[in-house]
Amino acid sequence: MAPTEAWVTKVNVDGAYTAGACQGGVAAVARNAKGELVQAVLEPCPSISALFAKMWAIRLGLKMAKGTHKLVTESNCLVAISIMNKQTQNSWLVRNVALECLSMARRFGEIKFMHVKRDCNFVADWAAAKGG
Repeated sequence: MAPTEAWVTKVNVDGAYTAGACQGGVAAVARNAKGELVQAVLEPCPSISALFAKMWAIRLGLKMAKGTHKLVTESNCLVAISIMNKQTQNSWLVRNVALECLSMARRFGEIKFMHVKRDCNFVADWAAAKGG
């Protein structure tokens, strides 16, 4: 779904984790108000858990959207979104990356972190699996 306002960028993010390999893959997919692809990035990431990979994906999305004034970031990981919305304490496993993401989020004029179902996040989900 495209963002509803013309000057909003929407970034869907996801992270995948390979158990036992201490690595994962992350993806961020940005769209404009028309739903058109603006940018997509996928890359491997260091990872110690699925939650760490999801938070690293948010970090990637925030880095990718640098310079955007109004940003909507969507993930299918409710825990990661709750951390970013300061609705839950971050786990010690993701503390550093969560603090970095929260610091990066302050650079935007307006930012929202929204939870979406996996089927609404399928492009980022697929790309994250390929990124590792």
